[in-house]
Amino acid sequence: MIIQARIELLRSLNLSTLLADNDPKLREIGDPPFKVRVRAKAKEMLINEVVRRRKYASIVQRTRKDSFIFC
Repeated sequence: MIIQARIELLRSLNLSTLLADNDPKLREIGDPPFKVRVRAKAKEMLINEVVRRRKYASIVQRTRKDSFIFC
């Protein structure tokens, strides 16, 4: 998840996804530091994944309940 967050963040900044962590371009980004941004992005992605799974589970559960009614 961290790697995916890093890649998405680099793409959003129009930077190469192959940049090393100590590349000067990453230091020039400013506040907050790049590592903090990656952590925040990873947290956001994890939350979105949990929400997506809960929505899916809710839909599956409702579908199962509906299928028992029609049997």
